[in-house]
Amino acid sequence: MVGHDRQVAPDLPRRLDVRIPATHQAPGMARRALGRLPLPLPLAFDAQVAVSELVVLPIEVVDVR
Repeated sequence: MVGHDRQVAPDLPRRLDVRIPATHQAPGMARRALGRLPLPLPLAFDAQVAVSELVVLPIEVVDVR
């Protein structure tokens, strides 16, 4: 993670609005949606991990089938 805080994302869209159903496929759907943003690779990897955690935790709590 060295140097991540020094990299700046390109001056391109920084917002992504999507609706993802609360299913067990939601984390993958969220990661794919996030892949549409032009983020530099180190930031993109960290963002995918964060998005996966943010999406999967509520689903696990509710235990959607």
